[in-house]
Amino acid sequence: MIAVIASRALSLQRMAIVAGALTLAACAHPVETYVDSDTIKPLEAQGSYRFALLPQKPNATELRVLDLVEQALAARGWVSRPDAPYVLAVTLAERPANAAIIGSNDEGVAVRMIRPAAQETRIAGVKLDGCIDRDHRLTILMTRIQTAAVHYAGSASEYHCETPIEATLPALVDAALVDFGRRAVPRILR
Repeated sequence: MIAVIASRALSLQRMAIVAGALTLAACAHPVETYVDSDTIKPLEAQGSYRFALLPQKPNATELRVLDLVEQALAARGWVSRPDAPYVLAVTLAERPANAAIIGSNDEGVAVRMIRPAAQETRIAGVKLDGCIDRDHRLTILMTRIQTAAVHYAGSASEYHCETPIEATLPALVDAALVDFGRRAVPRILR
């Protein structure tokens, strides 16, 4: 009788360990970076740009993303100058991933789904990781000042649960500029 009780206790302990391992594995999903970028009009191999208007008192995250963008463009032969022919707009945003983004026309009528709401990972109706994902999004636009024509548009986003947006900045900058200077199609980077 004692042997049977000990055997059942050991089986319950093993089942608890397996259940815990499965729960952790479900939470540790790979990060996918969604990229939508394109060189709309030809760009020179090397050039110069100036940043669009900046906040009067940028915070550390805003300064960091601008620095990373500047470094990434410098590696591609582009420099920041006050008299540059291009203006570069950099937008960083964070939102709950369970909110959809819908684009509208000039009259405010919804015309297309830009990004659907994220689907939660659930087993038997219970969310596995216990937190709401956040969408970290970076958008970069390069516009020729003389013609107001957009020459490059790049956007990258990732869903994260507990990772702060500051930790995702290098990956977002690399992904948003992945097609700088060339034609591309929207895709997911893993």
